[in-house]
Amino acid sequence: MKKGIFAIWASTAVVIIFLFCFLSKQWPLVCTDAVAYWPPIIHGNERGEFNNPTWKAAVFYDPQGLPRLTYHGFLLQWIGRHLGGQTYPGIYKVIGYFAFVAMVVFATCLTMILARKKGPSSGWRIAYLTCLPLAIGHLFLGVFSRPESLVMVWAVLLCAVLIGETDWTPRKAVITGVLLGFCGLTSPVSSILIGSLVAMIAAFKLPPVQMSNWLFLAACTALSSGAMIFFGGYPFDFRDWVCGNLNHAQRAVWSSGVADYAVYFLKETRHIGLYPLFLASILIFSFNRPFKDSLNISQFILRVGSLVFFAGACWYFAIREPARTYNLQALAPFMLTLTGNWIVTSKREITLKFLTPLFFVSLALIACSLVFARNVILFHHADGHGISYSKATEALTHCLDTSKESVDVSMQFITLSSSPKIRGAAMVSQIESEYFMLAQTYSGLTSPPNIAGYELVYDSFSQEVPRILGVKIANTPGSYNFAIYRRLGKKMHR
Repeated sequence: MKKGIFAIWASTAVVIIFLFCFLSKQWPLVCTDAVAYWPPIIHGNERGEFNNPTWKAAVFYDPQGLPRLTYHGFLLQWIGRHLGGQTYPGIYKVIGYFAFVAMVVFATCLTMILARKKGPSSGWRIAYLTCLPLAIGHLFLGVFSRPESLVMVWAVLLCAVLIGETDWTPRKAVITGVLLGFCGLTSPVSSILIGSLVAMIAAFKLPPVQMSNWLFLAACTALSSGAMIFFGGYPFDFRDWVCGNLNHAQRAVWSSGVADYAVYFLKETRHIGLYPLFLASILIFSFNRPFKDSLNISQFILRVGSLVFFAGACWYFAIREPARTYNLQALAPFMLTLTGNWIVTSKREITLKFLTPLFFVSLALIACSLVFARNVILFHHADGHGISYSKATEALTHCLDTSKESVDVSMQFITLSSSPKIRGAAMVSQIESEYFMLAQTYSGLTSPPNIAGYELVYDSFSQEVPRILGVKIANTPGSYNFAIYRRLGKKMHR
């Protein structure tokens, strides 16, 4: 047992060290979605508002046509601002705090699970337990530039509550409700997934009357705690927030699914390992024979209904459309905790009940560990051979000082300046400013493309790609390499 606990904490320490190294160098570059969530942390400090002049689409979701944060939860922005996120490097540090808490609490959950096991742990169990912190580190990096980075903190804390409090007491319900309230104000969709999961667990653990009372107390606590924080910390009108979220959901949530799953998951390395982990969790849950007890009709209906609702929520919000997979990552701490418990308690037998979950667990942990190792290599290459954050910032600052207009940048470059003059552009067709700064990372390009109506004035693109043992592991250097374009002639009207 002591060897297993040592392995868990040693692996956790390694992951934390690398995550802090990454984030201290403003790496990795943020994904496109960060333009909707990071600028409001900075803009509007004087009046306590959450504004987003960087994201052009913000005005389309706001009911008053203003660039305000009314399209999502706001707790990430509120906490980020109060923890020192007044600059983008400061926000990277705040995300590092989230990573530290998530990793430490997750390791504590695994330690509590292992401490309940009698006798020493076998070598294969220790090997698997060592990979679990690598897996959650990889999955955290997958959402570090989205609100789910903070959701991961609430999720691991909730895992600790569910594991630590073996009895389903009112205190457990209150703590669970508070964490669900926090989650709802951070990411409404994540709160639906986590809330439905908690309801399903309660349905399988408690008799109907006790389950109803427990969930009612948890729901009331979630609503009251959420309301207290909302009316004490959100600067805009409640109706505007509700309308803004509904407007955003109409485009980002209720849209139709995308069929090309295989290509998407091969391209999006941040999601690799997530679906095998999800399948492993389903199998582990199923093989525990959740319906083995003799049930009355009300118990059976509650269990089946909660299971169907949870599965439907996962399908609708995360699986139906691959681009929304980040919603499923809110459940990653629960899936990894369940996996850790199975690794510790399962009997090593040559049976379908053991080998099938083991296959998917192995696939998930190997994929997550390899991608985390890939990130270490990419970081080393970017830090040693690519353009640094500071040099790219200097180039953007020069453009801002030179131009009287706003400056368009690739979405992954919004962190280079907190100036309200920069505008994020997801596509070349959205460019309309005098200057445009194009990022090489995430573009797949080895040389700057031609852009109609613009001339290339500076090029720092690199044709050297990261390799290991001669095998290419990325299409671009993963650093802040850039190209700068200037508009030809007079201002174009689009």
